[in-house]
Amino acid sequence: PRASASSTSSCACAISIAGEDRTVTLYAESCLKDHGLKRLPRECSNRATIFGASDRVYSAKCLRDAGFKLSDR
Repeated sequence: PRASASSTSSCACAISIAGEDRTVTLYAESCLKDHGLKRLPRECSNRATIFGASDRVYSAKCLRDAGFKLSDR
């Protein structure tokens, strides 16, 4: 079984990106790991640069499909 993202950790790690047609919320791997989440689903992650640092990001769907429970914002 996988660990669940608590309301605090998932909200703290959420990054919202507003585009012209939609807003996307992504979760930074480094933040999720800092909040104790392990065994993240790398197969659906994407590389990203966040504030100049290389990281991986996950969509809410990716994390939910892997069994993580995220709070709704």
